[in-house]
Amino acid sequence: MRRLLDEAGRARCSTGCEERIALLGHDAVEALLAGMRDGDPEHPGGSVACSAVALLAEKDDLPAIRELLLAGKVNLVQAVARMQREGVREATDALLDAAAAGRLDSDVTRALAEAPDAARVLEAVNAIVASRPEIADRHRANLAALFKRLDARDSVPTLEAWLATSSDPDDFVAIADVLVHFGNPKGVGVLVRIVSERVTRFPCRPSTPEELAAASAPGRLCPEGFSSSDRGRAAEELSAIAGKA
Repeated sequence: MRRLLDEAGRARCSTGCEERIALLGHDAVEALLAGMRDGDPEHPGGSVACSAVALLAEKDDLPAIRELLLAGKVNLVQAVARMQREGVREATDALLDAAAAGRLDSDVTRALAEAPDAARVLEAVNAIVASRPEIADRHRANLAALFKRLDARDSVPTLEAWLATSSDPDDFVAIADVLVHFGNPKGVGVLVRIVSERVTRFPCRPSTPEELAAASAPGRLCPEGFSSSDRGRAAEELSAIAGKA
C-alpha cells in the first residue's frame, strides 16, 4: 500500500490510484488511518488516501475516522458523508461533532446539508452560532450556504448582523446570495454594492492613489473590493431578479 501511495504522490495525475488501493480490501483502512494519524497534524489528509478510505470504510471504522476528522483531517468527510447517505446515524453525529469543534470547512457544511434530519442539524448549528461566535465568524460564508440549503429563513437576522461586521469578500457574496434566496431586499442592496466595488489591493503591485482613496471611501462595503468574477456573478443575479420583476 505504501508503494501505491508513493506512486500517487509522485504522479502527475493520480486518477484511479484510490481504486487500486481499494483492491487491497478493508484491511487497508487501518493502515491508511494510521498513516494520517502519524502524519503532519496541520495537513487535511492526502486526497488519495482519504478517497480510498471512502471506498472501503465500514460503520465500525467511524470512531477512528471521527477522531481524525476532529483533529483536522477534513478530507475524510467524504467517507463520513457516504455513510450518512447509507443511513448511518452516527455519521451525522460525527459531522456535528466536527462542526462543534470548529471544523466548519465547506466539505463539512455541504455534508451536513445532506443530512436526513435537517431540523436536528439546524438546531445544532444555531447552537454553535449562539454559543461559539468566534467559530462561526471564521466560517460565515460556509454557514450562510448551509442556511440556504436547509431553508433556514429564521437565520435572516443572523445574516443581517454578519453584514454589519464582515470584512471578507466571500462572506458578503455568500450572505447576499442567501438573503436574495429568502426574498430579503437587503440582499439586492448588497449585490448592487458588490458590482460597484472593484478590487483595490493586489499581490503583484502597489495600489494606486485612486485605489487607496476608493478603499477608504465612507460607506464602502469591503475595503479590498470584489474580484471581477464575484462582480460578474452579482451582476448576473441582479439581471435575473430584474427579469422576474
